[in-house]
Formats: sequence, C-alpha cells, structure tokens
Amino acid sequence: METRARYALIGVLTLGIIAAFAFAYWLRSAGGFSERVVYRIRFESPVTGLLPGSRVLFNGIPVGEVTGLALDAGDPHQVMVTIAVDSATPVRGDTQVRLESQGFMDAPSVSLEGGTASAPPPSSDNGLPVLKVGPDAAQSLTREARDALRRFDSLVAENAEPLHETITNLSTFTDALARNSDRLDGILEALERLGGGPVQKPVPTYDLTAPQALSPHEKGSGKQLVVPEPTAVVLIDTQKLLMSPQAGETVAMDAQWSDSLPTLL
Repeated sequence: METRARYALIGVLTLGIIAAFAFAYWLRSAGGFSERVVYRIRFESPVTGLLPGSRVLFNGIPVGEVTGLALDAGDPHQVMVTIAVDSATPVRGDTQVRLESQGFMDAPSVSLEGGTASAPPPSSDNGLPVLKVGPDAAQSLTREARDALRRFDSLVAENAEPLHETITNLSTFTDALARNSDRLDGILEALERLGGGPVQKPVPTYDLTAPQALSPHEKGSGKQLVVPEPTAVVLIDTQKLLMSPQAGETVAMDAQWSDSLPTLL
C-alpha cells in the first residue's frame, strides 16, 4: 500500500507540474487575465497558413492572438479574421494590417503597424471594431517567398561555375580511383605493413614427446632421464621442421617448435 501511495503522489506532482507549465504558457501567449479587446479584420485575399492561436504583433511586439477564422457569406472572396489584443495596444483607425512570416517553417502571424495618436478608433461593424486591410496585405507572404527564391536563384547563378568545377573534379577523382583500384589495394597493404601489419593467425606448434620406454645401453649407468630443456630450441638454432613422409623430405611451413623440448641425459 505504501508503494502505491508513493506512486500516486509522484503522478499527482507530475500532473501539477505539467498544469503549471501550461498555465504559464497560457499567461504568456494569451495574455492571462488581462483585459483584451476584440477586433475583426476583413481580408480580400487568401490567408494561407493562418490558424486560430496565431500570434498578433504590434510593431513587432506580441500583443494577442487570432481567435477565429470565417468566410464572408455575402462575398466568398473575403475572409473574416477575429483577433484579441491587449487593451493597452494603441490600435487606431489608420493602423495598417498585413500578414508576415519569420521564415518558411514559421506559421504566419497578423502584424499591426503604425497609426497616428490623433486618429479615431476603428469603426464598428455588428458591435466589433473593424480594421482596414490593404489589397496586398495577404500577398506579402507570397512576395516574401518570391524574394527568397529570387535570392536563392541569384546565389546559384553566381556560383554556377565553381559548382560545375567542383562536380567535374569530383568526377575526375572517382574515375582515377576506379582506374587505379589495383594499385590502391597495394598501397593500402603497404601502409598496413608499415603500421605493424595485420593480426596474424597463430602458427601450429610442434613438440617432441619424451619416450616412455628406453632400451639400456651396453655401457653407462643403465638409467636414462628425459627432462624438458628450455635451451633445446636455442641449440637447434632453427624453427624449420624437416618432415620425412613417403614422398621425400619436406619442410613444414608456418610452424614452430614449442618453448621447451625434451633432451636425453
């Protein structure tokens, strides 16, 4: 029971932290409990990418958000956008409205600019003040995209010759590698040997087995003793093993003696 209670407490704390972050984000983006003023904007061109929750900027400063999008039933070419901004925002009747985006990956936002202090407030329509929009307000995004593509095309045109030379040099280099692939293998093998060579497989080791029964000599003590002698390999002074099969004597390649061989005393 104590374990379950501990897990339940951890879950409650986690949900509380998530709720606190969500509340802080809402206060930051939506304005929290501050008094807000609702405006209606009538666009006469498409507002591609604009969504409820998109930011509303006044001279580049976030002051609110988009709260609604709707089509005008009387004119299909018009789009009605509802925004809610901070009541302290100095919106006037001559305030300019346009759509802008910070980049290709950024969602568009409603930008409010300018306006004189002596200008009257926006006129109302069905109880909501309406902001005037220029005919090219929603086309600024398209213009910005065209400008960006034009700059990119200019950059490519200015560097067309260096890019062509780079691609040509790369093709020449790959062709040279293909023609000299055999030599390249030899160079790699030489570099491998220069660096110590590859890991070689252990060669087979041969040992001499001490005899179990020895015939007595005519002279001597009559006893013989066979012991391993570490210096026996040094006395032989060679690692070559001479084999005597039926076909004749041959040398065992890739082989070596063991560290100690038995000697007869």
